Amino acid sequence: MSSKFQKTTAQETPFITFSARGLLLHDTPSFEKWCFSYLYAKNPKLTEAEFRKVLLAEWRALPERLEERPSRSHAEVLVIESLVNRLHPGGAEDAIAAYKSSPTKIVIPRETFECLEVLRNRSYRLAVVSNEGAELVGVFRVHQLLDFFEFILTADDVASPKPSKDIFALALEEFGAQAVQAKHVGDRFAFDVIGPKALGMGCLLYDPHGYERDLFGAGTEISGKVVSLLEHRLAKNLEGVVRFEKASEVLEIFK
Repeated sequence: MSSKFQKTTAQETPFITFSARGLLLHDTPSFEKWCFSYLYAKNPKLTEAEFRKVLLAEWRALPERLEERPSRSHAEVLVIESLVNRLHPGGAEDAIAAYKSSPTKIVIPRETFECLEVLRNRSYRLAVVSNEGAELVGVFRVHQLLDFFEFILTADDVASPKPSKDIFALALEEFGAQAVQAKHVGDRFAFDVIGPKALGMGCLLYDPHGYERDLFGAGTEISGKVVSLLEHRLAKNLEGVVRFEKASEVLEIFK
């Protein structure tokens, strides 16, 4: 893989599909990160410093409020209620309902909103292709992400979800696009490469923790000779795939 990213434009590659996990959502955050994510979606001017200051005050005041119901779940509800009443007045009931109904506790990185806003302003057309169930639409709605995307495809929309090419083919159909006009941004080789490449789409892997890094060195000896059929297939599937580690690098690729 080249150390320099090959850039494209909305005129050359106008369509981008994203996996839900990875660049857009982070799995299993702490309670504190969930709260900040929810409040930041309601108020993008909220800073972490301001949030931490209010949160610390609420944790300090919590023991007295827990005397009758000293459970962790009740504590979280009380803290959410107090945080939202102070930082997003009038929204506590919705916030508590969102937290209780969230299928997985997720966090939306601040960079997600920034990247999506810039891509939209650059005239890219965006969609989500995910192996999550239909409840993912509700998660995106709660976190103010729906408006960035033309549509969201989940495992409930197709008989064969990722890594099958079927869900990507449906995305192209919904876009009214040719495969060469589209790129997919995922976070796992196992789910996000074989399907789109089979159709001729471009592929990018967001790998902030380096989980996929070793794949890009597999399949060849120092001489460059392929050493096994399995490694040959891996190397072939990785050909042309761009791996990046920083969310901001998306904006270096999609100019």
